[in-house]
Amino acid sequence: MIQRRITVSNFDEVPRDVEVFAAASAIVGGEFLPDDDNPNEMLGWITIDQPVVHLPAQHATDVLVTIAIPADAPEGEQYATVWAQISSPKATGINTASRAGIRIYLSVGAGNGPPADFAIQSLSASRTADRVPQVHAVVINTGGRAIDVYGTVSLTGGPGRTSAGPFDTPTATTILPGQTETVTISLDAGLSVGPWGSTVALTSGLIARDETATLTFPDADQNPQSPADATPWWVPASIGVVAALVAVGCVLYVARFRKRRARDERWTRV
Repeated sequence: MIQRRITVSNFDEVPRDVEVFAAASAIVGGEFLPDDDNPNEMLGWITIDQPVVHLPAQHATDVLVTIAIPADAPEGEQYATVWAQISSPKATGINTASRAGIRIYLSVGAGNGPPADFAIQSLSASRTADRVPQVHAVVINTGGRAIDVYGTVSLTGGPGRTSAGPFDTPTATTILPGQTETVTISLDAGLSVGPWGSTVALTSGLIARDETATLTFPDADQNPQSPADATPWWVPASIGVVAALVAVGCVLYVARFRKRRARDERWTRV
């Protein structure tokens, strides 16, 4: 049995009734996402001592979450979220809800299972369509449990021995065991092309890994043309037709000139 206490807070100036419940989650494309349409077995193992909490304005309280894992539970990882939700009915009859949650990663197995671990495979640089430079770190989960990876990138040794950063990841990237995901960090749009010495430092819990590389960002002026800026198809075709007509005209002119010259020479001999 696993028991944890979570704190539910009301930061509003009015009292609130807060629903506390568990719902299934999934890891998709490096994100930990709600998966309400596909409940898993773990939802039947979770109980919450206060499914509805009445909170006065600017107050908080603790809620006890219990996970009772049965003896015949299947091995493997399951994911869920404990949500605290406030519903607000509208005059139009449409209900809106605001919620915040705490993730649950549950690994069931005969033993503790392989420890969590990851490695940074490579670093690369790019620039977005609106000219923002980015650093991409390809990360593989080499352990036995899902991990949330986040961190920073720092630049040194740029033009004029300049440095920049650290720049933070906007959100954590969630990676399943054995899977590979790309962690992307956006930098300041005003950074020069480089080359730069880059250091990416990533963490997941107590695990920390870093990787260095020399990176050069694409020149912002060398972005591929947009369709609106591209030359219409008929322009090169028209140029080709005009060139062909000019060539034919030159050939006809030369032929007429030679014919007239030969005629003039014949009359001169007579």
